Amino acid sequence: MGDETDFWEMRRLNNNEYRDRKALRAKINRLSNDITKRLKKIRIEIANSLADSIATTDEGRKMFEAVRQLSRNQNTDSVSVFNADNQMVDNDRDKADIIRNYFEEHYTGPESEPPIEPFTGIPRPLHDPISAVEVELAAKKLRNGKDGIPNEFLKHSPKIFFSTFAQLINQSFELHEH
Repeated sequence: MGDETDFWEMRRLNNNEYRDRKALRAKINRLSNDITKRLKKIRIEIANSLADSIATTDEGRKMFEAVRQLSRNQNTDSVSVFNADNQMVDNDRDKADIIRNYFEEHYTGPESEPPIEPFTGIPRPLHDPISAVEVELAAKKLRNGKDGIPNEFLKHSPKIFFSTFAQLINQSFELHEH
């Protein structure tokens, strides 16, 4: 019913014989603004829901899917970023550095938990050493073209590579060496 009423009001507005154009124009503008506000509120609710999903999940796949949904259909408008001197930064690389540093400090700052030490205890042999088959299976699951590493090379490596890599990983854990 509301859509039909709006249609007739638009027709009356465009009719030159109708004298109260100002009141109609004000009503149409008010409706348009209400619609815009409601759409913005809905988008914010969806984004908050996805952000909560990202924050509460421990599963990487679900987290990345939520991030993908958040970034889908977004305009790539420029982000305003200010440096320590409260000056707007115009270089995208500098913006990325400032944002990255902010989140690194946020998640590794003094109020967060201290970082885990890489190795604890006395170096000793592993109870269940990592096998060449496990390394090969992990390599086969890698996605192509991610992280700047040509994963296709790892996926199609000879058996000796997986065996050598498994030995290196085991040695790193057993001797506490990076």
